[in-house]
Amino acid sequence: MGPKLRRTLLAGLMACACAQPAQGWAHAEHHSEGGVPTLKQASNLPKGVDVSVVQTTAYQFALATNGQHAVDILDERGKPFLRVRQGQVEADVNNPSWYRAQQPGGGAIPAAVKSGKLPPRWTTVQQADGIGWYDARLMDETRKAFKLVVRIDGQAHTLRVAREAEKPVTGFWQPKILTVKSTDNPGLADQLLTVIPGLSGHTLMVSVLPGTEGGFEVLDNQMRAFARLGPDGALLNRQHPWSSELGLFPRPEQSAEGWSEVSNSNTLAWQDPRLKVQQPGKPGVQRWTIPLRHQPDGAIVWIEGESSWQKIR
Repeated sequence: MGPKLRRTLLAGLMACACAQPAQGWAHAEHHSEGGVPTLKQASNLPKGVDVSVVQTTAYQFALATNGQHAVDILDERGKPFLRVRQGQVEADVNNPSWYRAQQPGGGAIPAAVKSGKLPPRWTTVQQADGIGWYDARLMDETRKAFKLVVRIDGQAHTLRVAREAEKPVTGFWQPKILTVKSTDNPGLADQLLTVIPGLSGHTLMVSVLPGTEGGFEVLDNQMRAFARLGPDGALLNRQHPWSSELGLFPRPEQSAEGWSEVSNSNTLAWQDPRLKVQQPGKPGVQRWTIPLRHQPDGAIVWIEGESSWQKIR
C-alpha cells in the first residue's frame, strides 16, 4: 500500500468521481495566485487511510482507504455528508454539502434541501474504497486556512488546510523505458508495445499486438496481479491496494473475484506508483522495473526504465 497509500485521484483524472465515478472528472479552471492549498497533519491519520489535496484543472480533496475503516467526511456544520464503508461510497442526499461538492465553486442545491434541516438520507453513489470531492474553500483564495474534519472508526480527526506560496519550477522528472525483455521466453517481449506518453509524469502504456496468444498480468513488487491485458480488453483487480491510484475507471459491474473491465481494447494505460519519484528533492536518476506475467505459461516480461531529472534552463 505504501507509507501513505500514496495519492489517489491524480492529475490525469477528469471529472468529480463522487458524481460520475466511471466517467472522469469535470473540467474547471484553477488558480493559485493566493497560494497552493496544502494539507497539514495528514500523516497522523490511522494506517490505511489517506486524505490529500490533489490538483487536476481544479483543487479537490481525495480520500483513499484500504477498505478496512469506516470513514465519514464532515461539512463545516459538523454534519457528515459523505461516508466510505466496506467498498461502498454513500452520500447524504439531504445535505446541501453533497451538492456543493459536485463542482469546484459549488453545485446547484435543490430547493427542498437548502435549509439543511431534513433528516439524513444515505444513498450509495459509488462502489469504491475512496472518493474525490470538491470544496469551495479550496477555490477561495482569500481564505488562507481552514479545517477539514474526518471521522474514522468513530473518532474525529481535524486536518488543517493552509495556502502556501508556490515553489519555482526548476526542472522535471522524465521517465523512459530502457529495455523490455524476458529470459523465460525471449520472443514474448516482441508481442508487446510499450510507451511512456508525454514528456513527464508516471503513466505507462502497454499494448498487446494482434495475433498474440493469451494475455498478460501486470504485477506489483510482490508479484501480485493488479491488472490483466489481452487482445480483447483489460481488467482491473479492484481488491488490489493500488486499485484507486492507477487512474483506471472500472465498469460498474464487478465479478465475485473483484475483477472489472476497464477497456475493451488491446491497450492499457495506467499511472504506476513505481514511476513516481520517491525522492523528489534529490535530482538524479532513479531506476524502476515493471513485471508482466504471460498467461497461461507464467513467463515473466520485465519492463525496465529510469526517471532522470531534467533542469529547465
